Amino acid sequence: MHAVLVAVQAAFASLSVAGKIVLEHVPPHALLLARTAGAAAVFVALARGRIGLGARDTLRAALLGVLGVFLNQVLFLHGLERTTAVRATVLVTTIPVFTALVAVAARRERASGAVAAGIGCALLGILVLVGPAALTDARGAVVGDALVALNSLSYAVYLVFVRDLVERHGGLRVVAVAFCAGTLLALPVGTAPLVRALGSAPPDALGWLAYVVAIPTVFTYVANAWALRRVPSSTVASFVFLQPVLAALLAVPLLGERVGLDLLVSGTLVLAGVALVTRGGRRATMRP
Repeated sequence: MHAVLVAVQAAFASLSVAGKIVLEHVPPHALLLARTAGAAAVFVALARGRIGLGARDTLRAALLGVLGVFLNQVLFLHGLERTTAVRATVLVTTIPVFTALVAVAARRERASGAVAAGIGCALLGILVLVGPAALTDARGAVVGDALVALNSLSYAVYLVFVRDLVERHGGLRVVAVAFCAGTLLALPVGTAPLVRALGSAPPDALGWLAYVVAIPTVFTYVANAWALRRVPSSTVASFVFLQPVLAALLAVPLLGERVGLDLLVSGTLVLAGVALVTRGGRRATMRP
């Protein structure tokens, strides 16, 4: 079981690194369409085409897909294009924290002292990474960091409001509808760039593109869902601590990235915040 959970986090961590490699040859909107369409096809197949949730719930799932699939990935990919893979991974680990914040704000859950402290600690970590000092960064990493943070917030809102649908219909069917909705939105902006990329990108970039669809998207969702049926969600969530470490192990040799003091301080604060939120009783859910 632990081997599966480690593999899931390794796959999540590899998304930022593989995505950076792909984005050198494939524009964000092309990668967006490839990821949403590829995942949607697999999820619909796994659901054996039975993704009808009733008119009202299908519409709700589709609208949440706009937030949790389309907007979520647009923000992440454009952010990843502007920042480093390790910084992006640190910021993505704030999803459980943002989920707790949104759930409390929407009065879906009550905040304990640990949850409140965790939210504050993680937000401080974000400020360390994208705060005033980062504005002097000529590479514009602050913009990318902000977009990735907004991606985490967008997905957190999706998680809070999709729970009712998942409880009624099951996660696979709801996610299949959400990814289909995301694919429909991605088609107008991603089709032409993807066609051009498929005709001009080198074979290794296309191989990484296939990897992004198969492993950090499809495998992570299926494996995570399998694990959640067998161990508590808090146990699954606790493995998020591995993501920045694994991303650094991949990004340093593959991308030549450096891990600075601001990133170490920020990562420590963010992961301490995640630990406090998890300890406070949040049922954190990982991204598909």
